Amino acid sequence: MVDQIGAVPCRTSDPEAWWPDRREVDELPARMALDACSVCDARDACLDYALAAREAEGIWGAATPADRIKLAEELQLPVPAGNARQHGEERTYAAGCRCPNCRQSRARRIADWRARRRYAETTRVA
Repeated sequence: MVDQIGAVPCRTSDPEAWWPDRREVDELPARMALDACSVCDARDACLDYALAAREAEGIWGAATPADRIKLAEELQLPVPAGNARQHGEERTYAAGCRCPNCRQSRARRIADWRARRRYAETTRVA
C-alpha cells in the first residue's frame, strides 16, 4: 500500500523520530514525526495495520503506542490470534497493555506474588 502512494515521511526522514521510546514521545523529533504523519496519504492504512498487528512501538498512523491502546479499547478490537498468548492467557500479559485480559492476568500474577511473599515471611526460621 505504502509503495503505491510514493514517498511517505516515515521512509524519507530520520527513522529515530518514528521509533521514540516512552520517554521521548513528547520531545520535538517525535512531535514532528506525528505532525508529518497526520497529513500523510498513507495515514489511515498505516493506522489500520498498526491496530490489526497490535504494534507496541513506534508512531503509526499519527498515533503513539498509548494512543493506539486507547483506540483499540474504544473500538473493542479482539486480540489477534497470533498474539493471544501475549494477552492475558496462562498468567502472562503484554506489558503496558490495558485490554481486559491483560489487566486480569496482571492482577492474578501480582496476587500470586504477594501470596508467595507472605508465605515466605511467615515460614522464615529466625
